[in-house]
Amino acid sequence: MCNNCLLHIFFIALIGFIPNRSVANTSEALDGSGIADWLQKSRDASSQGKHQRSLLFADSAFQFIDQLSLEDQVELHFIRGKSLRYTGQNIKSIQQFSLGLGKAKVQEDQAIAHFELGELYFEEKSLDIALAHYEQALRLFAKSDHLKQVRKTQFKAGIVHAQLDHPKAAISLFETVLANGKDDLVQQALCHDELAQIYYVEASFDSAITHLTASNKVYRQLNFSSSLAGNLSQLALIENMRGMHETAISYLNEAAELNLKNEDKLGAAVAYESLAKAYEDLKEWINAVRMQRKAIELLPSHQTESLANMRIELAKMLDRAGESGEAELAFYDAYVFAEKHQLNKLMEKTLRYKVSFLERKSDIPAALIALKMADSLSQINRQSEIASLKRALNQQKISTETYLKESNDMRTSTENRSDQHYWNIIIIGIVCFVLIIALLFREFSQKRKLSKVLEWKVYKRTRELRKANKELNTYIYKSSHDLRTPLTSIKSLLRLLDKEEHNAASKKYLGLIDSCSEQMDGILVNLSRAVDYKKVDIKVEHIDFNKLKFDLEQKELVGSRELKMIWEIQDLAPFYSDFKLLKVILNRTITNAIDYRKGSEDDFCRVSIFTDEQGATLKVEDNGLGISEKVRDKVFDMFVKGTNKSKGAGLGLYLVKIASEKLHGKINLERNQYQGATLTFRLPNLQQNEL
Repeated sequence: MCNNCLLHIFFIALIGFIPNRSVANTSEALDGSGIADWLQKSRDASSQGKHQRSLLFADSAFQFIDQLSLEDQVELHFIRGKSLRYTGQNIKSIQQFSLGLGKAKVQEDQAIAHFELGELYFEEKSLDIALAHYEQALRLFAKSDHLKQVRKTQFKAGIVHAQLDHPKAAISLFETVLANGKDDLVQQALCHDELAQIYYVEASFDSAITHLTASNKVYRQLNFSSSLAGNLSQLALIENMRGMHETAISYLNEAAELNLKNEDKLGAAVAYESLAKAYEDLKEWINAVRMQRKAIELLPSHQTESLANMRIELAKMLDRAGESGEAELAFYDAYVFAEKHQLNKLMEKTLRYKVSFLERKSDIPAALIALKMADSLSQINRQSEIASLKRALNQQKISTETYLKESNDMRTSTENRSDQHYWNIIIIGIVCFVLIIALLFREFSQKRKLSKVLEWKVYKRTRELRKANKELNTYIYKSSHDLRTPLTSIKSLLRLLDKEEHNAASKKYLGLIDSCSEQMDGILVNLSRAVDYKKVDIKVEHIDFNKLKFDLEQKELVGSRELKMIWEIQDLAPFYSDFKLLKVILNRTITNAIDYRKGSEDDFCRVSIFTDEQGATLKVEDNGLGISEKVRDKVFDMFVKGTNKSKGAGLGLYLVKIASEKLHGKINLERNQYQGATLTFRLPNLQQNEL
């Protein structure tokens, strides 16, 4: 009996003991003259996109891979890895491509393996590893003169650099692809889109607009209307942020028309809703109402929550437009719609807005009725949440008596609070009823006196609201660490969404959401630093300002070479303070001078340091854009920007103020003869305090 026949009989016996594999698939896998036939069938199925079938034949051949030549072994690993990837088995796919890479002797095969591994690690969000493989593939493809594959790899590596927050490296790669691949229009457009995203995140809006316009030109030429509509919406977003509402409106109108032409009702609805907000910013209420109504008409009926929210916004727009009658009808329609779809929270939201609307109309009885209904719905919503938690708790298997006791105590406590809440509602209702009777009586008897009392109440309430608002800002500031937890969840969800298939427009919106979440994360990090600076214990040590200068210039300051740095240090007496907090003060202050320079060859920043027995004087002087007179007295407060060209969140000088106060120092800000700004810090010698 021939060797091939023996192999067939052995493999048939082996397959018979493998579970969960149908007889039909087994017979199909063995339909051939040998291993070479299985490899060819796997190769053919892979080229036809039949990856499950390709994997079946590859698995058959893989049992006897040692009998293949080295080249065929590498090819089998690659085919099997590709099939595993397209069937959602990325980890096994990585193993196959790694095995193929280890056996590959040809540079082209090695480059392909590195590229595929980069793709797989990118899908698994292991960006550092993915980048390493892309760079290896790029080096090998360049040696083989595969220019098209080189550009493709450069593009992929640029995307990874952008996600790793390496904007300079990403920009360099994308610009290289643009320069070398002018014949590939689609790749050109995608590069322009990626560059636009990077510049948008960096708040370089002019550059972002330039690249979006360039990609739009290609999309128009290729008639890619869906991608064009997404870019137009992003252009409108940027123009709105720059206050160019008229330009944004023209972009949104075109985006809406393109989405309608493509029968993308959801995209058109989003565009019309954005148009409504743009008109609202311009206080063109009639146009805003018209656009909002179009958005409501086009939004798919199954998106009930979005439709309910849009109806509420329509009512608010009508109210602002002075159409009180139409606004009242719109509030009613929004409530009926939410009630029809059992959206209790949105019913409550509608009633809360309606209460404010009726109060402005001085319709106190109707406002009170709406308020009672809203409170009732709030109670129902709370009971619904409690019931949902109870159902979830009942579905769990509780294993210990201690946990059962705690659960019963919690249930009893919740029911007691619920009963107490009912009594509170009744008492509040009685008090409100008595109050209304008293107000009506006083209105008829002492109208003038009531007017003065109401004015005083408004003044007092306004003052209380201002105080509460200040306390709320402080609370948010102190809770920045906790706020990052849901933000991290949002970023994780975005990564999961990125694995799903989306059209170009959806990818753009996901990109915008991801960019905004990254910006918010940066703000929260700075808020956390502010908390840390306030809580940090001062470490008093002898300060070597020359060492401080070296650390700042070599490790901290970015862009310091773009202007002339002048250091004047007169260390006349030993100075003791906290080295890290001093570095914060100088780093943040000099960074402001770098960021807000005028861009001429004469730009400079002079740092003068003078020490004596009492302390040290630090003076940072520049000839940049200076600080606006409008915010000069508030520039050290949270979220206050010194100039309208500021790209940050207004936290830099606030952190400087915290560090200075921690060191018991004083700050003086003044305009200098060069029209720039001069910041002077007088810091005491902390050694005396220690003694």
